Amino acid sequence: MHVTTTPGKLREMFQAKYAVAIGITLSMATVACDAEDSSESTDRTSEFVGQELELLASVQSPEGVEVSFHAIDNGGVIVSEYGSVDAPSPLIYFNATEHASPLELFTALAPEQEPPAALVVNHEALMLSRDEPLTPRELHLPDPRFRSTNEQYYNTDCSYSGDKGWFDFWWNAWGLAWHPYYSGEFSGETQTSESDLSDAFITHLCVWQVYDDEHDPVGSVPVDHYVKNPTSGYLTPGFGQQVYIAHRSVLGVFDVPGSYRGVGTVLPLNTAVFRLGAMATSIAVP
Repeated sequence: MHVTTTPGKLREMFQAKYAVAIGITLSMATVACDAEDSSESTDRTSEFVGQELELLASVQSPEGVEVSFHAIDNGGVIVSEYGSVDAPSPLIYFNATEHASPLELFTALAPEQEPPAALVVNHEALMLSRDEPLTPRELHLPDPRFRSTNEQYYNTDCSYSGDKGWFDFWWNAWGLAWHPYYSGEFSGETQTSESDLSDAFITHLCVWQVYDDEHDPVGSVPVDHYVKNPTSGYLTPGFGQQVYIAHRSVLGVFDVPGSYRGVGTVLPLNTAVFRLGAMATSIAVP
């Protein structure tokens, strides 16, 4: 199993030709904060806004899904995942079945590798907040001999029925009450509703088709996937992760208490059919 600490695909995702579109998206985004939102925001979330997140490691799953771990100055971790839509999602699998920390996810995918120190620190903080043992568990991916595209570990395609069934399965497995889901043809920016205050937030986006201004298919144009804190702004590395047709992005924020949204953005003059969902574990407001 390959592990690299070089930026790789994620750092290259936003090329210069998309800079203008990103600037337009950010300048047009209205970030409102009423009294309730202010009570839920914390200093911890505002500390890293505008900073470039440190890439700790990038791990490739047996099915070719790239899982990257990014450190935040205050000890939090953002995990990003990108791969074919018919490949299993280790991030969602281990969180739905085990409520796993980023450290436990890393060691499950790369048990022979020494984990980055930042993941160890983050794991201890998560376990203390959950009042659980500090020793990380040794988790394992399901035996590939027993995997099939009929299992909910996979999402067979990005159709509404395929993706919605996959998403609902994991929402039910995780036992969460907050699980917004959006499906259709979109232009501009589409956001999920805002999560409750949470210590673990996961959003996924898969792309069915992208069209130009004459509604002709254009396979070379991606949809951009973000995590957004409505108070402090966009959190994900490089502002987001580009998602192409028949591929899926999964983004997770861990041990950074806050309220979040999953966001999908289509470049100007394009529309796209995509599915966007989010799940979160709620925690009590201090």
